[in-house]
Amino acid sequence: MAVSLKGTLIPTKGTFNPYKGHLNPYKGHLNPYKGHLNPYKGHLNPYKGHLNPNKGHLNPYKGHLNPYKGHLNPYKGHLNPYKGHLNPYKGHLNPYKGHLNPYKGHLNPNKGHLNPYKGHLNPYKGHLNPYKGHLNPYKGHLDPYKGHLNPYKGHLNPYKGHLNPYKGHLDPYKGHLNPYKGHLNPYKGHLNPYKGHLNPYKGHLNPYKGHLNPYKGHLDPYKGHLDPYKGHLNPYKGHLNPYKGHLNPYKGHLDPYKGHLDPYKGHLDPYKGHLDPYKGHLDPYKGHLDPYKGHLDPYKGHLDPYKGHLDPYKGHLDPYKGHLNPYKGHLNPNKGQLDPYKGHLNPYKGHRNPYKGHRVGNGILYLTRKVPFQAVSFPLPPPKKAAVVRMKASTNIVKSSQ
Repeated sequence: MAVSLKGTLIPTKGTFNPYKGHLNPYKGHLNPYKGHLNPYKGHLNPYKGHLNPNKGHLNPYKGHLNPYKGHLNPYKGHLNPYKGHLNPYKGHLNPYKGHLNPYKGHLNPNKGHLNPYKGHLNPYKGHLNPYKGHLNPYKGHLDPYKGHLNPYKGHLNPYKGHLNPYKGHLDPYKGHLNPYKGHLNPYKGHLNPYKGHLNPYKGHLNPYKGHLNPYKGHLDPYKGHLDPYKGHLNPYKGHLNPYKGHLNPYKGHLDPYKGHLDPYKGHLDPYKGHLDPYKGHLDPYKGHLDPYKGHLDPYKGHLDPYKGHLDPYKGHLDPYKGHLNPYKGHLNPNKGQLDPYKGHLNPYKGHRNPYKGHRVGNGILYLTRKVPFQAVSFPLPPPKKAAVVRMKASTNIVKSSQ
C-alpha cells in the first residue's frame, strides 16, 4: 500500500536496500516533469474513502508474457482523432447492462483465416486522375451505377414476365442521400472469407431488440478524420489471449468511480511530444523482494497535518511558461566523468525524504495523502508492465532531481 511519509522519520538502518549495487538507469536523463504544471493540483482525490476492489484477488496477469513487448506503438506520431469532440456516450444508459453475452462460448469465425487483402497492390497507385480539370457531367445528378460494372450484362432477365411485387408501394429510400456515393467497392474481386462458415448468431435473440438507439441524433465523432490504424501491422496478430480462462476479478464489485467527475477533463497532456525516458531500460525492481512486505503502516490512524490548509501557490502563474529550454540540444557535460561524490558519506542519510510515498498515476507525479486504495491510475485499462516500471521509477526521478 502506498503511504505518505510526510512529517515522520522512518529508521532505515539494517533494512535491505533493493537498489544496492545496481546502476541508476535514470542517470544523465533529463527530468520529463520539469517545468510542467501538476494536472492534479486542486482536484479532489476520487479514490478517497473507497474500498479497494482488487484486494484479496489474484493477479490475472501474473506469469503471463507481455503481448506488447517488442512491438511498435501504432499510435506514435498520430494525432488524437477524439481531441475536441464531445463524448457521444455521456449521459446515456448502457444498452448492454443486464444482457447475456451472445458471443460467449462461440468460436471466432475469423480465426485461422488469411487476410484476403494481404499482398494486393493498389491498382490506383501512381495513376493520373483522368477526370482532373474536367467538368463533372453528373454533378447534381444521382448516378447509382458510376464506377461499377454491370453485373447483369449478358444475363437473361429472371424477372421477365413476372408481376412486380413492389408495384403500388412507396419507396422507403426516396429522398435519402446515398451514403456509398463516390466510394470504391473494397470487396470487389476478393473472395468471401465467411463462405462455408456457420453463422454464430443463428438462433440467438437480438440483445438490442426493444432498446432505444443511444446514438440517435448524435454527430459522428469520426467524420472527416483519418484512420490512425491505416497501414499499421496488427500488434496482437499471432499472440495468445492472456485473459483466456481467467475469472473476472471485478465481477460483482461496485464501480468505485461511479458518479465521480473526471479530474483530467479539460487538462492538456503534459507529456505530449516528449520522448519516453524509460524506453529500453531494464526494470531495476525485477526479481527483488518487497522489503516492506509484512510491516505495519506506522502512519495508520494519524491525521493529515496538511488537511484544511490552503495552497499558497494557487492562482500564481508559471514563471517558466513560454520560455525555451536552454539545455535543449546540448550534450551532457558530465557524461563519462567520474562521480566526484563516490566514496563520500551521504549527508542526507537518516533524514526523511519529503517526496517519499508520493504516488504516480499513469506516469504523472502527483501529491496525495494515504488512501485505502492500491490502484494508482484513473479509470483506464489495467496498466501494462512498462507502465508499472514507469510508476515505480518516476518517484526515483524526483528524488534524484532534488
